Amino acid sequence: MILIFARLLFCEFVFRPSLILLHRRRIGKPRKWRYNQIMEKSEITSQESRFFSFFSLFWVILGWFVFASALAGLFYFLTLVGFFCAAAAAFLYFIAKRGKKIPISDEFCCVILVILGAAFLFSFFATPSIFSGRDQGSISEAAIRLVQNNQLRFSTPASEEFFQIYGPGRALNFPGFHYDSEGNLTTQFPLVYIAWLAFFYALFSLKGLIVANAVLLILFLGSFYFSFRLLSGSAKYSALLLLFALTSFSFVWFFKFTLSENMALALIWICVLNFILLRQKTTSFHYFSFLAPLGLLFFTRIEGIAFFFTGIALLAFSPKIKEFILKDALKNILLPLIVFGAFLSFNISHNFYFYKEIGRVIFSNLSFEKAAEFSFAEKITAPGTRVLGVFFLYGLINFFALGIIEIITLIRNKKYALLAPFFFVAPTFIYFI
Repeated sequence: MILIFARLLFCEFVFRPSLILLHRRRIGKPRKWRYNQIMEKSEITSQESRFFSFFSLFWVILGWFVFASALAGLFYFLTLVGFFCAAAAAFLYFIAKRGKKIPISDEFCCVILVILGAAFLFSFFATPSIFSGRDQGSISEAAIRLVQNNQLRFSTPASEEFFQIYGPGRALNFPGFHYDSEGNLTTQFPLVYIAWLAFFYALFSLKGLIVANAVLLILFLGSFYFSFRLLSGSAKYSALLLLFALTSFSFVWFFKFTLSENMALALIWICVLNFILLRQKTTSFHYFSFLAPLGLLFFTRIEGIAFFFTGIALLAFSPKIKEFILKDALKNILLPLIVFGAFLSFNISHNFYFYKEIGRVIFSNLSFEKAAEFSFAEKITAPGTRVLGVFFLYGLINFFALGIIEIITLIRNKKYALLAPFFFVAPTFIYFI
């Protein structure tokens, strides 16, 4: 009831009035408000979506750079700031050169203001997660240690003493870390999000952990809105979906913690937005704007591997895109494979304990001893029942229900091309197994 009431208040006193104010004439009285008056030409929305895609690409490139810096053991403040300033200067140059050619509508301004306002509001009530013992605390500590030591491996006087007792392996007194053969502590969590947090911690200290999640929230909400805006062509329904997301408990809850789900969520919807734009206009910019977040998602969470292959499948089964890729296989296939392979080899070397922990968990869940404890019916129904319960508690069941309804509607109307975003997120259904 509280969430429903909050949605009504937000819609009535924040979202709708801000749209009305932004839609006034420069001279004269404000027009009578109608949702379908916000945007009359879909082409304008496409250009604005491409603009936001370029904005997202700036942060994705930054994510790749901090990830590479962490892998190389060259996580130095001056290098990071220098790259950020150079990338920001290039982005601002693009805005100065091409900005006048991009018609910015009242809808775009309003949506960006609402998203920025939501990110500020959520940040105001968030507290950085820095205490070990839980995943979020261990991830934050790994990010802080990365800034302090300029590399992933580190040690303390206490860890050196415990290493003399326990030797290499899991560091029982330092949750989320493992001892290597030399006694250094190494994180067992994915490195991309750790490096992302470390960059903002280097700039803003502890507050940087909140800023890091705020940027990811802005990228997620913007990509989420523009994806549905392009698919539906309706400002009204896209605004309702944005409102739906802003007042959902799960997004607010995850935002409070330094968990890699925050980064995965942003990267997934950046991929969805760029794939939609790639289908509309098959260019090298949109192709690499899709590959960049897709590749980074591979290293962000274990589910990212599944998302990576569904993303590749989308490219392979889209005739127009496939034809474009094969025209220059050297640039579109071989070059990305070389870069991706280099990152993969370095990541396995530096983040070995992450893959080791994932393998241990998978094999323990598939063990015959554990499986024998459940009947056949429980093996079939228990996972889905448990996940549905989690969805209900965290306010995700409504998204799931709306998604199923939309999929059925699109199939009945034979709009199969619009099912691509649903196919991309299909790996999430593995949790029902």
